[in-house]
Amino acid sequence: MSKQTKAMQKKISRLQKELAAEIEDVIRAYGKPMDMQEIIDHYPDNERKKMSDAKTLKQYISMGLGYMISQGIIKELPKTPDGRYLLELV
Repeated sequence: MSKQTKAMQKKISRLQKELAAEIEDVIRAYGKPMDMQEIIDHYPDNERKKMSDAKTLKQYISMGLGYMISQGIIKELPKTPDGRYLLELV
């Protein structure tokens, strides 16, 4: 692996950890399982302003959620009757 690739992986890993911490704070503050849209709606304004648009915010949150699921920090609950997939802290 090239030095440049390793540096990029390190940067992505750091970003995922930062996003995961922010998302964990949002879910803890809400106090119950949330779906993706609720997480976006409750995401802090100061962090939201760093993103260029809503699509970028959604991508970053998805990246953080993927990291959290792979690390066992959150789990996906069964689909609700209204079709939502809720995420809960483990």
